[in-house]
Amino acid sequence: MLKNKSISVVVISRNEGSDLRMTVENLQDTLPGNAEIVVVDDGSTDKSADFLARRRGRVRLFRSDGRGVAQSRVFGASHAKGEVIIFADAHLGLDAEVLPK
Repeated sequence: MLKNKSISVVVISRNEGSDLRMTVENLQDTLPGNAEIVVVDDGSTDKSADFLARRRGRVRLFRSDGRGVAQSRVFGASHAKGEVIIFADAHLGLDAEVLPK
């Protein structure tokens, strides 16, 4: 059961534009308070992840240089602290009803 577990959401992004910001904000609004968001910017050239470089708290940004989706997920998971790891693309939204608070 996820309710008593710490959660890490690993978000992979490459040139996702404003979708990345919307996804991160949506995750912050819907995830339980003990969850973290690990964003792996996989060699973006559009500066879409730059806004995360200034963020503190439960959103952490890591940059890689074109590893591809699979390797970026492994890279992100290696930095995740949660007991449960969820992988997500940078262009999704979650309904608040999906995850327990």
